[in-house]
Amino acid sequence: MCEKENIGFKSESDAIRHTISTDHVVKLHRFWRNIPDNIKIVETGNKNNLKNQNIAIVSGNMKDADIIPADPRQRKRKFLKLAGLGIGISIVSMTALNKTLNLHNKSFDSSPEIGATITSQGIILPGLTQDPMNPYPGQVWYRSDLGLVKWYDGINNTNNITSAWNSFRGKPYITVSSKGLSNNLSDIANDGADFGPDTPYGSGTGLTHTSGIQEALNYAGTNGGGIIKLSAGIYYISDILYLQYDNTKIVGENMGSTVLHLKYPFNALGSGGFQNINAIVTTDPTGSAEPEYTGIENVTLDASEAGNAKAGITIIMFRWGKHLTFKNIKMVGLNGTSPNPNGLNGGVDFVDIDNYIAKSSDYVESGSTCGTLVLTGGSNIHVSNVYMDGLWEFDGNVTPDSTFENIEMHGNDILLDGSSSDSWGYTTFRNVNVFNGLNWALNGFLQVNEGCYFINCYFEGVVRASARHTYSCEFNGGLGSVKDFRNNRVYMNSSALFPQGVGLPMGISAYEDSDGKYVAYVTGNIFINLTANSVQGGSAFSIGGFNAPNDTDNLLIISNNIFPTGFSGLFGYNIQAASLILIIENNTGPFLTNMQNTVGTPATITALPGSSIKNNSCLSVSYPFSGSTASIPENPPASGAVYQNTNPFDIELNIPVYASSSGTSGYVTIYKGVSESVQTIGRQYVDGNTNSKNTQLVTLRVKSGWYYKITASNATIGTAVIIGE
Repeated sequence: MCEKENIGFKSESDAIRHTISTDHVVKLHRFWRNIPDNIKIVETGNKNNLKNQNIAIVSGNMKDADIIPADPRQRKRKFLKLAGLGIGISIVSMTALNKTLNLHNKSFDSSPEIGATITSQGIILPGLTQDPMNPYPGQVWYRSDLGLVKWYDGINNTNNITSAWNSFRGKPYITVSSKGLSNNLSDIANDGADFGPDTPYGSGTGLTHTSGIQEALNYAGTNGGGIIKLSAGIYYISDILYLQYDNTKIVGENMGSTVLHLKYPFNALGSGGFQNINAIVTTDPTGSAEPEYTGIENVTLDASEAGNAKAGITIIMFRWGKHLTFKNIKMVGLNGTSPNPNGLNGGVDFVDIDNYIAKSSDYVESGSTCGTLVLTGGSNIHVSNVYMDGLWEFDGNVTPDSTFENIEMHGNDILLDGSSSDSWGYTTFRNVNVFNGLNWALNGFLQVNEGCYFINCYFEGVVRASARHTYSCEFNGGLGSVKDFRNNRVYMNSSALFPQGVGLPMGISAYEDSDGKYVAYVTGNIFINLTANSVQGGSAFSIGGFNAPNDTDNLLIISNNIFPTGFSGLFGYNIQAASLILIIENNTGPFLTNMQNTVGTPATITALPGSSIKNNSCLSVSYPFSGSTASIPENPPASGAVYQNTNPFDIELNIPVYASSSGTSGYVTIYKGVSESVQTIGRQYVDGNTNSKNTQLVTLRVKSGWYYKITASNATIGTAVIIGE
């Protein structure tokens, strides 16, 4: 018999009573760190007489001891009684503890473990509600890094709490396994994890409806928060999961191997209106909780049961709380032909969605109507690294101060259905790629409101209106409206445009900038086949929105664009009559012979001082700007008279001159300036052999609003030919 020491027993005989001889030794591991170092546990007894096998306490240092596992046939009943603590652990409990702590011929795992379910009977180790060999099983709540902190004494039917209880807060994670005794996937409860399929459900009757995940969430959430770590496997979830606690998060082993199978219809525990339609919600059963810093990571969410039922479900509904994280999530089992099921659906402040995948190849039936990502508002939302087959909907709401980047969409569109006047703040869509053939790529007008940016995006299909600020993007199919539009490429495809009912010239819409001016910029773009969408005689643009209280605060700039394919008019007839500063400069390509379409005369544009139309290849100036013609008041110009170029564009005067008397040479002097006090810029000799049928040509360029004069000595001035710039 081994040496024994009377530590905590009522008497030595009491200690002896719990000790018999054996040839098998079990050394207890360091997870009992709060037990004095001079205590060792030694198992003694007849391994063939399980009914009489017990444990004795002996002296010795156990701090660095190793576990020597007993023969499996002897694990049916090991009754442990610790002197001074008064705790008994059944054989099944001891085995669960050993395996949980990863001690079976493995190195010690110092990561913390948390176990137990709190019931009216005490703290119950997951799955171990009764030992058939022992009516009074000792069951324990423990942490390997803290030692024993709370436990249930099955002998004396009491709960015991040590001073380490509050040390739980902020500890790394609670473990959950999909394997256990109840599903025949493990020979011990919950495969040794803290929670799992063997965890008692509700008040302790029956087994969990959530594979132990909700029980783990409840446990962590009511004790200050923590991470719920799911090992690899399939978790069958028949109740709604409520992410209702602050500072809690579900984290799987990895996205591919940790699967939550959502058993439709989803049973709700409360009356919050989530029954049968939402699998996971970020609130409590009443809908009153507003949790912060919660979410799900590293999982596959399998909604195939709902997909087979063609149910209009939402897998994750996050319309409560803030600071939510959904990372490394794969959606499978949606049904693309059912009435708009949703993957992620919600809209609160501070949401991070990263590495989110929903492919139609993983749907129960492929299609394009899934609301893969639905945002109902909120601010400071960050969505990145997303692949989705289905709809991305903003549900009529803006999302100010948010970022959406590195997103690839197939099979449907971005739906901005509404006309909210709310500001987007500084929301940016960057590297968003929509592949949608001849259908809508972006449908709706919310995107033209304040503060929204498209940068380096690709849209295949029809875009009803671009973002207010659109830079370095490509539109392959069609585009209906622009505001601040720079360095983009646009290819208009009538096969895409007409099925969507888009048949008007591209709209240029003014917006109010921070200085109170109503402006629109169309600069540095390439427009290919621009008239494919036009029913207005091949005209390119219409304009609108230039409604500044002071006309001089209206500004339209169309500059440095390339038009590889022609059109007959720059503006369609159905445009706003406006007074504005109009700048049309440095546009190239064989794009028009005049600025007027072939269907009808556009509304009058009054080009105010400061306007400029110049350096545009193949652009004549026959557009009837109000109060302006490409001429001078008197033609031929009278020698010595001062004239002003009142056109909203620069002009070039080609003036014929010839000698007044045959054989007698003369000269002309040219004057030009910003005011009527013009300055001499040069003199040109007139050959005496010239005449009215054999003239010389004097060329004079005059900026919009500038003044000019020509004088002649022994020369005659003819009728000028004026060319607009």
